[in-house]
Order: sequence, then C-alpha cells, then structure tokens
Amino acid sequence: MKKKLFCLFSAILIVLCLAAPVHAENAMGTGGYHPPMVTIITLNGPRDLQLTMRLHLRDGRVIPVKMEKKTRGWEQQYRIYREDIYAAKNWYGNAYDLLDAELVLISGGKERVIPLEQTLTDQMTMDDVLMLNVRKGSLSLGAPAWRVPLLALMRVLIAVGLELLVFRLRGYVLLHTHVTMAIISAVTFGLLSVFTANWLNYDSRSEGIFCIFLLVILVAQILAGIIFTEEDTRDRTLSTLVMADAAASVATVLALTFLPV
Repeated sequence: MKKKLFCLFSAILIVLCLAAPVHAENAMGTGGYHPPMVTIITLNGPRDLQLTMRLHLRDGRVIPVKMEKKTRGWEQQYRIYREDIYAAKNWYGNAYDLLDAELVLISGGKERVIPLEQTLTDQMTMDDVLMLNVRKGSLSLGAPAWRVPLLALMRVLIAVGLELLVFRLRGYVLLHTHVTMAIISAVTFGLLSVFTANWLNYDSRSEGIFCIFLLVILVAQILAGIIFTEEDTRDRTLSTLVMADAAASVATVLALTFLPV
C-alpha cells in the first residue's frame, strides 16, 4: 500500500511540476494577443438580441460599433476589440474613452438604449467584463463570483460521470473501483478545470499548451488507475482507462468549445 501511495503522489507531483510553468506561460502570453476591450455577458437575453456600442469620441463624433456575438449554450457573449475601431484616432479603448457611451439593444425589430453610467465607467479598467440584465435594462461590472467555480465544477462532473459510465459498461461493478476512479478523475480533471477556469477570453495559441497539459494529466490518471484498481487484470484495466479518458477528454473539449467558460 505504501508503494502504491508513493507512486500516486509521484505522478501527481509530476503533473503539478509540469503544470506550473505551462500555466505561467499561458498567463504571460506570447505578446501578439489583445483581449477584447469590453466583454458583455447577458442575463435573460432573447436569442435574436444584437448589441451595438455608441462611442462618443473626444472630437464630438459618435461611432456605432456592432459588438461581436457568440452564443455558448444558454449564454450569449458580446465583445468589442480595439481593432474594431482602428479608424478612430485618439481612441485607445480605456475607461475614459467609454465616457458617455451608450449600449443599443436590438431585438424583435425594436431598439432600446442603455447608457453606460459614469459611476460604472469610472470603475472600469482595460478588458473588463460586464453583466447585462436585459429584463431590467441594467449593467454591472464583473461576472458573478459563482460563475467560474460552478462552470469548472460542471466540467469536472461531466468528465467523472463519463469515466464511471465507461467502467460500468466494461463490467466493473465493485463500489471500491468506482469510488477510486471517481476520486482520481476528480483530481486530474479538477486540475484541468483550474487551468481553463479563466478562459472567458483567452489566446487561441494556448490551445497547444492545453493539449500538452491534458496529455500529462491523462498519463498521471492512467498510472494511478492501474495502481489502485484491482477488480480485473491490468491489461483490461489499461484499455478501460484509455477508453474512459478518451470519452472524458472529448467531452471536456466540447464543453470548453460550446458551453460557457
């Protein structure tokens, strides 16, 4: 038992050691990526909702900029990039440049205007996230505190559930096996969820780093699964682990692609 624990902790240590520099590189970026100037997440928004930001420039001009829309599951996200307004001189995408800006909501052929209050723009910094409650017509700074942890937990539960399903379909019925695999899967995919927790706006070039990180944690999970699973032969356990990991990995990638992050 001590030997098994030593092997498991060694595998987890390897994952953590490899994940640290990878995550650091992901956070620093490679210098060519610019996140959106403003990201707006909607609550109670109709599917046909379109948003346009009216920007009031220092020389008195008003420039309407249609926000880029992306629907992810039940959530609608809208973004403005600095590159969208490259023709506007003396505009830098900071809080001052958003002074007197107005958000235009277009849905069902109707138009509604929500001003960005100065009390809001005074709090804003670069690359902020705003929550738009369409029903109330209100804007607030920052996403809810529960959003990131709940979405991360959702991805972990999907991965764990799929892995346990594969083991059950492959004839593993002992409670000890399922509990063991649930713990191992929760730890490994929990690390992956921590790695991707702040991917609301991310540099697409970090996808390569993500693939390396995913491969590392899957190797650690397979090692731990072989060590602690005793219900069947190691060869059969290995093949089952590979199948379970493949299903959970695909589901995680699909969740990161099509569901809110």
